[in-house]
Amino acid sequence: QELATANQHLQQKVTEHERMEKALRESEELFRVTVENISDPVFITDDDGRFTFVCRNVLHTLGYAVEDLHAMGNVSRLVGDGLFDLEELNALGEIRNIERQITDKHGGEHSYVIAVKRVSIKEGTILYTCHDITERKQAEITLQESEARLRVLIDHLPAEVWAMDSSLCFTLQNAASARIVGDVVGKRVEDLDVPEEVRAEWLAQDRQVLDGKTLHDEYQVEVEGEQKGYEN
Repeated sequence: QELATANQHLQQKVTEHERMEKALRESEELFRVTVENISDPVFITDDDGRFTFVCRNVLHTLGYAVEDLHAMGNVSRLVGDGLFDLEELNALGEIRNIERQITDKHGGEHSYVIAVKRVSIKEGTILYTCHDITERKQAEITLQESEARLRVLIDHLPAEVWAMDSSLCFTLQNAASARIVGDVVGKRVEDLDVPEEVRAEWLAQDRQVLDGKTLHDEYQVEVEGEQKGYEN
């Protein structure tokens, strides 16, 4: 009877072990299928940075074969040194939004935002997911260059130019405007050193513009001791 009971317990343990092994295989297969069907490069390393897993899509995103990255030996050769602080990762469990330039196999530069996460997948302990933001960064640079050109153009206009946000705070001003009313960027109409009646009139006009109206106005301003007429 005791032998039969022991055999039954052993069989239950074997069955449970087989069930756990099957669940682990299914989980690993799900992980593999998932990461290999996303567009972002995914890597897993140990704490020393040695690759333990490389997603095959690096061939399409960076031109490297899986074998190329394993031959590199360490993730730092791909993303550079000092990507994150290991103690910080241990404390937080995950660090996101790390921006890095990564060079592909053909020498092309790509901007990536990288997230690293603590995991325990066989020998791997750190998961890297890399999202390509090259187009966004190029768009940001193009916008900055365009804004710089616009700034130069506005500053060389002889007429006053300024801009406000919806709270009536000055956000832009050209040199001609600064010579007349001083530096107003970051200020509101209420902060300007002008007569009260002028301030009230400007506020009323600005609120009408916010309501979608287009206004034309003529006014006199003293500049360097001389009265000058202006048209808005």
